[in-house]
Amino acid sequence: LILLIMLSIFVSVANSFVTEKGSELYPALEKLLKDCAGPYATGEEVYMADVFLAPQIEVAAKRFNVDMSKFPTLHAVYESCNALPEFQASVPDRQPDAAH
Repeated sequence: LILLIMLSIFVSVANSFVTEKGSELYPALEKLLKDCAGPYATGEEVYMADVFLAPQIEVAAKRFNVDMSKFPTLHAVYESCNALPEFQASVPDRQPDAAH
């Protein structure tokens, strides 16, 4: 029972941390990308920025309920990446060692 209580507290703190830090991080990323993004973070082709960014948006939006509608550029980049089979296969929840 104590372990469950501790886990519950940890999850609550983690959610608060991600929500708080996301409120700082996502506006900065949105501002940075809004003038250079195309379908992908740096233009018309997938680059490393997309490889790192798309999974973070996936986790933030789904696991931590970050409202990505406030960040249209990031949301558009994520949707473009998510349309690719390679990105769909790499979603964190689809990995064999993912915690569900």
